Amino acid sequence: STWGHFPPCSPLGPLAAPMSSGSSSGGALNGLWWLGFIFSVSAQLVGIIGNQLVKYAHNQNEARSEERRIKSWKQPVWVTGMFMITVLNTSLNLAAFAFAAQSLLATFGSVSLLWNLIVAKVFTREKPSVFEYCGTVVALVGVTLCAVFGPRVTSDYNLSKLSWLYQQTPFVVYAVILAVWMAALFFLKDRNVPFKRFCNGAFPGCCGGLTALFSKSTVELIKSASRGGRDFSSPIAYAILGAAIASAVMQIVFLNRCLKRYDPLYVVPIYQSSLLLTSAVTGTIYFQDYKVQSAVSLALFPTGVAITLVALVIFGLHRAPNAHVIVPPADSETPSPDDSDPAAKDDDSGGHGSRDDRKDDRKDDRRDEHKSNRKDDRRD
Repeated sequence: STWGHFPPCSPLGPLAAPMSSGSSSGGALNGLWWLGFIFSVSAQLVGIIGNQLVKYAHNQNEARSEERRIKSWKQPVWVTGMFMITVLNTSLNLAAFAFAAQSLLATFGSVSLLWNLIVAKVFTREKPSVFEYCGTVVALVGVTLCAVFGPRVTSDYNLSKLSWLYQQTPFVVYAVILAVWMAALFFLKDRNVPFKRFCNGAFPGCCGGLTALFSKSTVELIKSASRGGRDFSSPIAYAILGAAIASAVMQIVFLNRCLKRYDPLYVVPIYQSSLLLTSAVTGTIYFQDYKVQSAVSLALFPTGVAITLVALVIFGLHRAPNAHVIVPPADSETPSPDDSDPAAKDDDSGGHGSRDDRKDDRKDDRRDEHKSNRKDDRRD
């Protein structure tokens, strides 16, 4: 092995001599990438359902009067959704990292775009427009190219290999560019700019890309330790583990805030596209997958990434009139936020037939009556 002359737990080993990236022969689990696919697709479905449950809990809580609102952690639906996102989704993703390359697993995440359309329709009865369908198809074309022409070989790594890869010039340059990009998203996500919704969805996606990198590194360290390595005797191993936890917390916190403000149907595709793109590019550059790819793959894999980026930008620049949070009434005494957002109401009713219009009018009349009664009670 080209790595054999480096001590498995020495952080200075990678500086001692040059070394090549992973070999085409792969590691002990090479060839089982299809297991990674199963775990990854399952993780996407669990995560999408968790997102919808969290959003539903936020909607229900916002629909209550001010004095009846409760903390998020006291809502069983919110707790269930966060458990699916933080525990089940994370566990399945970690299992997938053991069997497939990070850049390849990132492309498998394209299935989540389909899950998002299906699950959103089931949970909230949201009706995707032609634009959402077309944008999803564009993203799927891009990630399908990535899946077909992306790397299918995953090697075994120990701490010496991982430390050396973190110090390589291409990755250092990329890390600086990614840091500037994430800083811009963080600064603009709370500013009054036309692409504010895009920034809110893309930032946690970038955090998720870093989570994928550090999680993959952590899984490789665990695999190395299971083979008798002493990687966890070095503080660098715990630094990588801490970075994985920190990036995961940032991903969850900012995704949770994003879901409070916008509908999943509009921000989840932005979040997932950003996650796929960041994870794929980061994995390719860090693990140097480009060194074991053919000329055709080197041409078509970046093409797929570029198409995915186009889909991400399209989603971000599209300003749907009802892109802000729309809260369904929790019960018959709760007014709809549509009363305070006439533009959203006009948009929602504009595409339905006369029967739906009459139903909406009757619901509005009942809500107005309830509002009037509550005002009278407060005056009394």
